[in-house]
Amino acid sequence: MDEIKAQVTWAMSELDLDVLCLSVQALVAKGCDSTEIVELLQQGLLEVGNRFAQGEYFLADLIVSGMMFKSALSLITPEAPPVGAAGAAGSAEVAEAANTRGRVLIGVMAGDIHDIGKDIIVQVLRTESFDVLDLGVDVPVEAFVQAALNYTPDIIALSGVMGGAALEMKLVVEALTEAGIHPATPILVGGSCVSELILENIGDVNYAKGPVEAVKFCVSVMESK
Repeated sequence: MDEIKAQVTWAMSELDLDVLCLSVQALVAKGCDSTEIVELLQQGLLEVGNRFAQGEYFLADLIVSGMMFKSALSLITPEAPPVGAAGAAGSAEVAEAANTRGRVLIGVMAGDIHDIGKDIIVQVLRTESFDVLDLGVDVPVEAFVQAALNYTPDIIALSGVMGGAALEMKLVVEALTEAGIHPATPILVGGSCVSELILENIGDVNYAKGPVEAVKFCVSVMESK
């Protein structure tokens, strides 16, 4: 099985969708743990990022790699229908009934429409049996607060790529704190708009560099309850 695992990372880094899908399907058939498959995919994605930094890959290649990641994840777990803010209360009831691992509210900051990273996080969390309320992209501060009040999540995740997204994250954290939701409900931030240098300016938040780290954080939150 080690050879197949190596093929997953290789295919991801080489942008070979056919080999990637066949390799992931083979690992699933052999009962490989979904988290391990995600880690293999992330290793390949990191290599894509390195090649982009070196000028070997271009922006279009980054987009393709993100789409491939999502396609591979769809082979691990069935697609769950997206839920908008209007259905938050109902989704919470579904989570309780299904005895899920926990509830995560997630969205991309206002003014930002980059959703590939967010979509990957959503799929990975659902793979790990979390109920996820996905607010989508370009989400205003008020929508995060209202959804948090209706959905009562265990974790709130904020994603952003654009330069101004970090400021929007700060505004969301302040609004959630004023509403009495945070810090009782932990906030996780991620995306290329976030760096170690500006993390403290956002507020009392936690940081994940990728999907594996995000899942580990959410699992640790639920295990500590």
